[in-house]
Amino acid sequence: MAQIPVRQDVLATLKGRTILITGGANGIGRQTVLLLHGYGANVIVGDLDVARGESLLEEIGGAGLFQKTDVTNWESLRALFEAAKAKYGAIDAVLANAGVPERPPFLFDETLDENGLLKEPDFRLIDINVNGVMRTAKLALHYFAKSPTPGGALVITGSAASYFASPPIVRYGAAKHALLGLLRAAAAMTKPANVRVNLVAPWMTATEFSSETSEIWGDLPLNTAQEVAEALCVAAADKSLHGRALYVAKEIVDFELPLHQTRESWMTAKQAAWFEQGRERLAVGMGLPGDHYLADAV
Repeated sequence: MAQIPVRQDVLATLKGRTILITGGANGIGRQTVLLLHGYGANVIVGDLDVARGESLLEEIGGAGLFQKTDVTNWESLRALFEAAKAKYGAIDAVLANAGVPERPPFLFDETLDENGLLKEPDFRLIDINVNGVMRTAKLALHYFAKSPTPGGALVITGSAASYFASPPIVRYGAAKHALLGLLRAAAAMTKPANVRVNLVAPWMTATEFSSETSEIWGDLPLNTAQEVAEALCVAAADKSLHGRALYVAKEIVDFELPLHQTRESWMTAKQAAWFEQGRERLAVGMGLPGDHYLADAV
C-alpha cells in the first residue's frame, strides 16, 4: 500500500507560491482555497458563482484574486490565467477542480421528446468535467513555460469513479475515467518541462452535492472537504509526487504506483515486457522521454 502522509513541512512550502484553482467558490474547492491561503499561498479563484466567489475573497481578507470563469469557454478561462500572470508574474501550480455532478435523467433512462422519439442525452457534463479540465491543463502548461523558472504542478480533481464503476451516473463515471487517462498521458510528457501532474480521487465527500444522496449513504464514513483539500494541496506541494493518483477515503493512498509495480501479476510478465518495450519505442520515436514516469518512485 502506498499511503501518502499529510506532512506539515511539505504544505509549508506553499507559502508565497501562486496557485490557480477552478471551481474554487464552493465545496472542496472553497475549502482548498482557505487551506492554501492559510499556508500563505497567493490564490487565484475561477468560478461561475460570483456571489460565493466574492464572499470567499472577503473571507480571506481580500487577498488573492477572484474572477468569474466559465471552463467551457476558452476566452473566459484564458482570461483567468492572464489575470493571474498580470497580478503575480508567474503561476506555480494549477488545480483543475471545476466539475458538476450527474443528475436525472441519467444516460440510460428512457427520455422521449415531444414527438415521442428517444431524446438525445445532455452532454454538458462532459464539456465541463472533461473538456474544461483539458482546457485548463493546456493553459497551465503554456503559462508554466512562461515562468522565469519554467515548471509547475498540475493537479486534476478526479474521483473514486475514475477507477470504479458508478452506476447509474454513467456520464460522470466516464468523465472521471477520462481524467485518469489525461493524468497518465500528461505525466508521460511533462517531466522534461519540469511539470508534475497528479490526480486526486476522493470517494464520497460531505459537500452540498453529497447531501442529495445522504439518506442512501446512511452511516458509511464520509470524507470531509478538509481531508480532500489537504490531498489537493499535498499533490501540489510534494515534489516527490508525479503521475500519482491520490485516492482519498479518510486517508490518502496512491493507486498508480502499486498498479505499476504489480503489472506482471495482472498482465503476465511476457505481456508487461512487450508493452514496456513498445511504449518506450513509441515515446522515443516521438521525441518523448523513454523512461517511465513512475520509474523514479519505484
